Amino acid sequence: MITEEMDRLIRWALEEDFGSGDVTSAAAVPAEALRKAVVVAKQPGILAGIDVAVRVYAHVDVEVRCTPVLHDGDRMERGAVVLEVEGPARSVLGAKALLNKKHVEPGWLYAGVPARPVRTMPADTAYFRRTSGFVA
Repeated sequence: MITEEMDRLIRWALEEDFGSGDVTSAAAVPAEALRKAVVVAKQPGILAGIDVAVRVYAHVDVEVRCTPVLHDGDRMERGAVVLEVEGPARSVLGAKALLNKKHVEPGWLYAGVPARPVRTMPADTAYFRRTSGFVA
Protein backbone atom coordinates (compact mmCIF):
# COMPACT_ATOMS: atom_id res chain seq x y z
CA MET A 1 0.00 0.00 0.00
CA ILE A 2 1.34 3.40 -0.97
CA THR A 3 0.94 6.04 1.71
CA GLU A 4 0.66 9.75 0.94
CA GLU A 5 4.19 10.23 2.28
CA MET A 6 5.55 7.50 0.01
CA ASP A 7 3.70 9.01 -2.94
CA ARG A 8 5.26 12.39 -2.11
CA LEU A 9 8.72 10.79 -2.10
CA ILE A 10 8.07 9.19 -5.49
CA ARG A 11 6.95 12.55 -6.94
CA TRP A 12 10.02 14.25 -5.43
CA ALA A 13 12.38 11.59 -6.81
CA LEU A 14 10.82 11.86 -10.27
CA GLU A 15 11.02 15.64 -10.18
CA GLU A 16 14.65 15.48 -9.10
CA ASP A 17 15.73 12.75 -11.53
CA PHE A 18 13.25 12.78 -14.38
CA GLY A 19 12.23 16.45 -14.51
CA SER A 20 10.37 17.09 -17.73
CA GLY A 21 11.42 13.76 -19.22
CA ASP A 22 14.29 11.44 -20.01
CA VAL A 23 16.69 13.42 -22.23
CA THR A 24 18.27 10.31 -23.75
CA SER A 25 14.92 8.77 -24.66
CA ALA A 26 13.68 12.09 -26.08
CA ALA A 27 16.75 12.31 -28.33
CA ALA A 28 16.79 8.70 -29.49
CA VAL A 29 13.17 7.45 -29.41
CA PRO A 30 10.36 8.78 -31.63
CA ALA A 31 7.55 10.36 -29.61
CA GLU A 32 4.93 8.02 -31.08
CA ALA A 33 6.91 4.80 -30.42
CA LEU A 34 5.31 2.21 -28.15
CA ARG A 35 7.18 -0.36 -26.10
CA LYS A 36 6.50 -3.57 -24.25
CA ALA A 37 9.01 -4.52 -21.60
CA VAL A 38 9.44 -6.86 -18.68
CA VAL A 39 11.24 -6.36 -15.40
CA VAL A 40 13.15 -9.46 -14.38
CA ALA A 41 14.78 -10.55 -11.13
CA LYS A 42 18.56 -10.42 -11.42
CA GLN A 43 19.04 -12.71 -8.45
CA PRO A 44 16.92 -15.03 -6.32
CA GLY A 45 15.06 -13.47 -3.41
CA ILE A 46 11.74 -12.35 -2.01
CA LEU A 47 9.97 -9.56 -3.87
CA ALA A 48 9.28 -6.29 -2.07
CA GLY A 49 8.06 -2.96 -3.42
CA ILE A 50 6.13 -3.93 -6.54
CA ASP A 51 3.48 -1.32 -5.73
CA VAL A 52 6.19 1.36 -5.69
CA ALA A 53 7.38 0.33 -9.16
CA VAL A 54 3.83 0.47 -10.51
CA ARG A 55 3.27 3.91 -8.92
CA VAL A 56 6.50 5.26 -10.43
CA TYR A 57 5.31 4.28 -13.90
CA ALA A 58 1.87 5.81 -13.19
CA HIS A 59 3.46 9.12 -12.20
CA VAL A 60 5.68 9.17 -15.28
CA ASP A 61 2.80 8.55 -17.70
CA VAL A 62 -0.81 7.52 -17.10
CA GLU A 63 -0.74 5.74 -20.47
CA VAL A 64 1.79 3.18 -19.22
CA ARG A 65 0.13 -0.08 -18.20
CA CYS A 66 1.81 -2.25 -15.58
CA THR A 67 0.86 -5.83 -14.86
CA PRO A 68 2.57 -7.37 -11.83
CA VAL A 69 3.44 -11.01 -12.49
CA LEU A 70 4.75 -11.54 -8.96
CA HIS A 71 3.62 -9.83 -5.77
CA ASP A 72 5.27 -8.66 -2.56
CA GLY A 73 6.34 -11.64 -0.50
CA ASP A 74 6.64 -13.97 -3.51
CA ARG A 75 9.83 -15.95 -3.83
CA MET A 76 11.59 -15.45 -7.14
CA GLU A 77 14.43 -17.04 -8.99
CA ARG A 78 17.00 -15.29 -11.17
CA GLY A 79 15.35 -14.37 -14.47
CA ALA A 80 11.77 -14.50 -13.16
CA VAL A 81 9.48 -11.94 -14.79
CA VAL A 82 8.34 -9.59 -12.01
CA LEU A 83 6.43 -6.92 -13.93
CA GLU A 84 5.13 -6.46 -17.48
CA VAL A 85 5.09 -2.86 -18.75
CA GLU A 86 3.53 -1.44 -21.91
CA GLY A 87 3.10 2.09 -23.20
CA PRO A 88 4.88 5.06 -24.77
CA ALA A 89 8.51 4.02 -25.22
CA ARG A 90 9.96 7.24 -23.80
CA SER A 91 7.99 6.80 -20.59
CA VAL A 92 8.74 3.09 -20.24
CA LEU A 93 12.48 3.72 -20.66
CA GLY A 94 12.54 6.89 -18.56
CA ALA A 95 10.85 5.38 -15.51
CA LYS A 96 13.22 2.42 -15.70
CA ALA A 97 16.12 4.78 -15.06
CA LEU A 98 14.65 5.89 -11.73
CA LEU A 99 13.77 2.35 -10.68
CA ASN A 100 17.36 1.25 -11.24
CA LYS A 101 18.76 3.80 -8.80
CA LYS A 102 19.84 2.93 -5.29
CA HIS A 103 17.46 4.18 -2.60
CA VAL A 104 18.33 4.08 1.06
CA GLU A 105 15.47 5.51 3.09
CA PRO A 106 14.97 3.77 6.45
CA GLY A 107 11.28 3.38 7.14
CA TRP A 108 10.39 3.22 3.45
CA LEU A 109 11.46 -0.37 3.07
CA TYR A 110 9.31 -3.30 4.04
CA ALA A 111 10.49 -6.76 4.95
CA GLY A 112 9.15 -10.08 6.08
CA VAL A 113 5.87 -11.87 5.57
CA PRO A 114 3.59 -10.25 6.47
CA ALA A 115 5.44 -7.07 5.54
CA ARG A 116 6.26 -4.59 8.29
CA PRO A 117 8.18 -1.31 8.15
CA VAL A 118 11.91 -1.57 8.68
CA ARG A 119 13.10 1.06 11.16
CA THR A 120 16.87 0.74 10.77
CA MET A 121 18.74 -0.25 7.67
CA PRO A 122 22.43 -0.70 6.87
CA ALA A 123 23.72 2.03 4.54
CA ASP A 124 24.48 -0.47 1.75
CA THR A 125 20.92 -1.87 1.57
CA ALA A 126 19.07 -1.12 -1.66
CA TYR A 127 15.42 -1.05 -2.56
CA PHE A 128 15.92 -1.05 -6.33
CA ARG A 129 19.38 -1.58 -7.70
CA ARG A 130 20.69 -1.99 -11.23
CA THR A 131 22.67 -5.08 -10.21
CA SER A 132 19.95 -6.77 -8.17
CA GLY A 133 16.63 -5.67 -9.67
CA PHE A 134 13.61 -5.55 -7.37
CA VAL A 135 15.20 -7.34 -4.44
CA ALA A 136 15.21 -5.51 -1.10
